[in-house]
Amino acid sequence: MIPKQREMDDIVKLIYKHIVAYDDDQQQRVHSPSPSNNSSSNSNNNNNPLPTLFVLCSDHGMNEMGNHGGASEFEVSSVVVAMSPLFHLKHHQQQQHRLIMQTDLAPTISLLLGERIPVSSIGALVTPIFRDHMSPENYLAALRLNCDQHFALLERSAGLWDAHTNTAKATDIRELVARLRQGHEWHEQFLIESAKPTAQRNQANIDHLLNDTAASYIQFLEGMRQEHSSAGSEDNLLMLAQGIAVLTLVSAASSIWLLCNLFEPITTAEGQQRSVIGLAYAWLRRCVTGVKCVVMYPCWLLLLGFILHLISFGASSFVEEEHQIWYFLNMSAHVLLFLQLFTLPSHGGTKLLCVLTLVLLE
Repeated sequence: MIPKQREMDDIVKLIYKHIVAYDDDQQQRVHSPSPSNNSSSNSNNNNNPLPTLFVLCSDHGMNEMGNHGGASEFEVSSVVVAMSPLFHLKHHQQQQHRLIMQTDLAPTISLLLGERIPVSSIGALVTPIFRDHMSPENYLAALRLNCDQHFALLERSAGLWDAHTNTAKATDIRELVARLRQGHEWHEQFLIESAKPTAQRNQANIDHLLNDTAASYIQFLEGMRQEHSSAGSEDNLLMLAQGIAVLTLVSAASSIWLLCNLFEPITTAEGQQRSVIGLAYAWLRRCVTGVKCVVMYPCWLLLLGFILHLISFGASSFVEEEHQIWYFLNMSAHVLLFLQLFTLPSHGGTKLLCVLTLVLLE
């Protein structure tokens, strides 16, 4: 685990080193005393290149062995790191750890890139990035854009919004909407106060409006993020129960059909009359005693797959691909069994019954 972490540290350092070098080069080009730059100095002063923001995130964590796929806190928690020369210049110490949701990355990165927030995004802005490194006007504007996007998503949610009354169905959501509208009023007052000449400004009032507006927007965003997450994770229990009932009936019917025909005799290549149970017993007997008998090839495939699957348990990362392993083994075994059944000189009715049984098992 430690060598892997050191390897990742070296990669991140290399990337960040090139980012800093690129930003320095861009700044030198803008401020270099060349004739072309002097002729457009006014435009360059207003369009200085901003430092690059390097966002590093993961889709999962790891345990102490370097594996993932389990349910431990370190495995289900991911990490996100935002690095920029701008942060280094303004803060001479590391930022404190802060818990955010993975859904918060979409609106945050979208607004940082100057793009629209995805219409179905349920995330909230990572406020320290905007609050600490933007003007108050831009900070509140970013929060408002995120709030407007959440409100539009709320109006499209049939389970949360009543289109006839044009109000939220739940009381707590109506309170959040009222909080949002109050934030809009404070935001307008903030813009009016900030637009006044410096001599006429009341800085204490401006700071008060700034804090109240931001608090209203953030409360709305956090509340709606929770509401949208809850609404998106609600399952239709009736549909789930019906699906489980159908699967249970089909599995029971196919199992009964298979059990009723396990003792159907099959004529082997040696002319012996063996049932499916008899073939399985003969294969087990050969494994234990070494006595030669008729063995069906899919048994070897399943045995080999079972052993390999047991070995794969040593790395929890294989949990994510476990179903693919079993899909491959299951389909391969059924294909081989299907081909072998048609090589046995048995009656056509027995072959047809075996084929139908395999189809049901699939």
